[in-house]
Amino acid sequence: MPNVVERPYEASDLTVKKAVLLEMVKRQRDKWPLASFNPSKIRVETLREHLLSGGFTKQVTFDNTTLEPPSIAVAGPQSSPAPATDWPENMTNPSLLEAEGSDSRHERTETTSPRTAAPRLTAALLELQASKDEEDKLHRRREDLHACRIRLLIEEWVDTSAVKRHVEDVDLRPLEVHPAGDWDIRATEVLCALQNSFSAIEGVVKVSVPDTIDPEYRRCFANMARDGNPLVNTETNPAILRVRDASMKLIIEHIPSRVVHMRETAHTTRTGHNRSHDNSEIAHTAGHKRNRDDSDNECPLQKATNRKQARTTAASEGEEREDVEWLKRKAATRPGYIEFCANRNRKLNNPARARFWSFAACFSSTYYKTYIDIPGICHKVRVTKKAIMDALGVGTTALAEAENMSRIMDMYGEHGGLH
Repeated sequence: MPNVVERPYEASDLTVKKAVLLEMVKRQRDKWPLASFNPSKIRVETLREHLLSGGFTKQVTFDNTTLEPPSIAVAGPQSSPAPATDWPENMTNPSLLEAEGSDSRHERTETTSPRTAAPRLTAALLELQASKDEEDKLHRRREDLHACRIRLLIEEWVDTSAVKRHVEDVDLRPLEVHPAGDWDIRATEVLCALQNSFSAIEGVVKVSVPDTIDPEYRRCFANMARDGNPLVNTETNPAILRVRDASMKLIIEHIPSRVVHMRETAHTTRTGHNRSHDNSEIAHTAGHKRNRDDSDNECPLQKATNRKQARTTAASEGEEREDVEWLKRKAATRPGYIEFCANRNRKLNNPARARFWSFAACFSSTYYKTYIDIPGICHKVRVTKKAIMDALGVGTTALAEAENMSRIMDMYGEHGGLH
């Protein structure tokens, strides 16, 4: 009939796997010598040291019809020795040895030592099998988590003002399961699962996760350096991510892509204020070569997306140029426009400077944030501050100064009297 005894751990019993050592400690948690027990902060060396010296024991199963039980330390005399009839012939019951004294125990041990060599070898094999069973148990536990369902909370920053939020449930394989319930997962597998979902990311992006110590900060672990490079081929650092409560938050930050062919498409619609022709030719040559090289690595969906983005960007830039031209025509019809244009970037006396400020401020307050109809555009266009500055030919500082000084003049009047 099988029997189970407890014996202290030996160095050969302890593996290098932290999860297995933690399971050994949890089985006899009351023997842990330290006041605190934090599995995520305990090192493997500390676990091995306390398992060997902290009084932890291991269960060993043997068959009393063929094997001698492993020697175990007895704290005190047995109250009632077990019957000797339960033991095979020519084998000694350890409880009887303790009761009869050290001399007789020594004699009987010497008498039976030739017969115990084979059973002890078998007991060692059983110990090895028990250790393997523990590893198999942990392995089966990991196999049960082979198809772990993890919720990806995706926060996609298209620009500084537009944020898209998605939720995707994906199946990922944990590398390690921590006692607190956290999982370690490869970052590359997270990216693969993301790109295989309906929330796949396109374009040049940075991928981050909240920092484990201070969640208000982000830890970037993947950076797609150029457009057309699949996100799943990006190197990750760190390579392992921690999953808590079966969910993970991903922050996707889109980087403005400097795709030259988009600017080249927009160049064809410009009407009057183009950049240098030489610079455009250089950009065209470089962009044509780069687009040809990148197109070899792009999938059809990526190519279609790039063409759509190019058309959208060109249309947007075309609208901006049209509203600037529209504002210029409106400014030319206002009284004082010729004097305003002549006094730009010149040193003026106080009356001339006051008229310059008044013209710019009045024009800005009239059209800023208004919607205008432009021929050839099917929808109304909202006037921006940049369009006003381009139409008047002034910079941000000059327009802000004009608006501030105009308010002061309205308050105090031309001669400094408070209204």
